[in-house]
Amino acid sequence: MICGSTITRPVRRFAFQGLKDWLARILSYPDMESALEAPLYKPSNSSGKREWDDIFDAGFIQDLKGCDGKSFFRRDGDELRLVFSLGVNGFNPFGMKVAKGTSSVTGIYMACLNLPADI
Repeated sequence: MICGSTITRPVRRFAFQGLKDWLARILSYPDMESALEAPLYKPSNSSGKREWDDIFDAGFIQDLKGCDGKSFFRRDGDELRLVFSLGVNGFNPFGMKVAKGTSSVTGIYMACLNLPADI
C-alpha cells in the first residue's frame, strides 16, 4: 500500500544509477583515485603459488592487452584504468511454475573490481 492505495504493478519498472554520475561521486572522495589504481600496479604473483588476494592476482588480468597491444595497466599515461564485472540474474518472484511463467525479476549488476575490499 502506498498512501492508502493498493498498487498492483511496480511503482518503478527499473532502478539504475548512471555510470558517469557514479564515477563522479566516487572520484570526489579524497585519495580515491590512488586507491582505485593501487591493485593495478602491485607486484605480480610470480612465486608460483595459486592463492590470490583479489582478482588482480589472476594472470588473465595481468596479461590484459589494450588496443595498441601494450599492457592495459601501465603507468605511462594519465588515464585511470578500471576493471568492471557484469552479472545478470533473473527469477520468478512467485516461485517455480512449470507453465506460463508470466512474471520475472531480473537484476543487472556492475561492480568496479578496483575498489578496495573494505569499501
